Amino acid sequence: MSFKAGGEVVLSPLGLYKYKTCFGKTLTSHSIVLLPKLPFLMALLNQALLHPWLDSLEGIDWLNFRGHRLHALKHLREIAIRPVLLHAAVRFWDPEVHVFHFGSQELCPTVEEFHAYLGSHDSVEPIVPMLRESMKNILKTKLGVSGNVAEFLTRGNAINIMQLYERFSPPGSLTDFEYQGRRMMACCICLLAAFLLVPSVGQPSSLLVGVATQIEAHKDVAPLVLMETLMGLDAVHAGRTRVFGGSSLLLQMWLCDKLGLLTPPGNDWWYRASGWNRPFQMMYINEDDWADFLASAEEDDIVWRCHWLRLPAMTVSNMGSTHMFVAGLTGFTFYSPFRILRRLGLSQEVPPQGSEVLRLPPFTIPGLRSYARTWEARRTEPSDPLFSIASTGRYRKWLRRDVDARMG
Repeated sequence: MSFKAGGEVVLSPLGLYKYKTCFGKTLTSHSIVLLPKLPFLMALLNQALLHPWLDSLEGIDWLNFRGHRLHALKHLREIAIRPVLLHAAVRFWDPEVHVFHFGSQELCPTVEEFHAYLGSHDSVEPIVPMLRESMKNILKTKLGVSGNVAEFLTRGNAINIMQLYERFSPPGSLTDFEYQGRRMMACCICLLAAFLLVPSVGQPSSLLVGVATQIEAHKDVAPLVLMETLMGLDAVHAGRTRVFGGSSLLLQMWLCDKLGLLTPPGNDWWYRASGWNRPFQMMYINEDDWADFLASAEEDDIVWRCHWLRLPAMTVSNMGSTHMFVAGLTGFTFYSPFRILRRLGLSQEVPPQGSEVLRLPPFTIPGLRSYARTWEARRTEPSDPLFSIASTGRYRKWLRRDVDARMG
């Protein structure tokens, strides 16, 4: 089975999965200790292992994933990630206020867009990390494994994706409903680790077990994925890693939408996951060419409202703040809707006073409960069909002062 990223996954005579990389190294399912030092290869290996498993799923299996709000990955997983585009874009990331500065335009992905890409609902309670529960005990219950096996699968607070694959990728009997349920839970964990909650460093967190359990309970994974993606941008921008944590898949989809990189659909086209095979309108080979393109972006170059996403009213703040807070596996982060009002279908104005003050909620059990409990009460604004993409002179003057003061 060939793999686009420069290596090949093969099944050896001993039944060990090996990844032959373009660097001449070979990793096996028994060399898991090496993988924290090779996070990029870890992410590639997880995806390579998953593709044949996902290809083998029956239609009824994907219907089950529709209930889990992960069915869009049936098609989205085939999108080829373009690292040169992502690494060019991160040059323009502002980690202090969580926006991209493309030309003189500020942009940031939103919860509503990630909902649209995943086909999930924003009206349900968001997933929060299960800090007190034992992931080992959850695995014993959900996967029907012994305590020793569960401990092996979650050793070092990481989830062993390759072992999950070897244990649960066999299709088994369709009439064995107990095994099929366990198999779907294992597949859900693997999907999260490979496509939505990829770690910037090391192996996927064992907290993904709790995330998969909450997905099964029909809670919303999109805010969690967005948070990890924003933190992944921070980590790459700071030079701590070359691997984009969270979902580089959804991040690239968002960039393609906003920058009009794909052939646009018709006005009556409704977003569907299978529609991402639209061809690129432009393509650059190297990172510097992409960076030059992004640096020259003007107001008319941005697709401020993607009609095919049919987005509802957009969130402008939550938890009594002028920011939008989202919880991830290890903390809270934010984005600033008042800085990107044109993205929300509203005319851009200078952000309100006090929006520069940031106090993240405490990452504690009470803080997470308050976040989840108040999610439905977050402040939203309906889009204005007559909004103008042209920013005011007052706003442009404010933006220049703000950027100069913070970034020089």
